[in-house]
This record gives sequence, structure tokens and C-alpha cells, in this order.
Amino acid sequence: MDRIVTVEEEEIAEAIRLLSERQRIVVEVAGAVPLAALVNQDLELHGKNVLLIVPGGNIDPNVLGRIVSSPRTALSVIPS
Repeated sequence: MDRIVTVEEEEIAEAIRLLSERQRIVVEVAGAVPLAALVNQDLELHGKNVLLIVPGGNIDPNVLGRIVSSPRTALSVIPS
């Protein structure tokens, strides 16, 4: 392992929305973390092949609805 990065809950929610709206993929909260990191962190991956594993749609439909329908996500959309 070369590096560990962290992402904020708002970034995860935005990744869920991005996958839902652009790719029509329903992804669970943990599954959106790699995309949130890729989009929001400087990971120095230019010119490299990147694979993101995006596991299943195990997400509460109410949470997904709040994320997708809100104009901008807030920390409160993802329950602890």
C-alpha cells in the first residue's frame, strides 16, 4: 500500500449522484468511496490505468432518493 486517502460524506454523496445520473448505476455508500477519492483527491494517476470496484446497490431507497433529488447534498443525507 502506497497511500491512504480520506473523503468527506458530501463527496461520497456526490459520487453516488454522479454514478446514478451519468451511468445509471445504483451503488451502495461504501461503493462510491473510490470514485469520491478519484474525483476529489490529487492521486497522481495521470497516464495510468485505473480500475474502480463499485459494489452493488445495497443502499436504502430513501437515502438514494434524498441524494439524487437534492440540489446539493448535505452531511445529513447519509445516515451513520
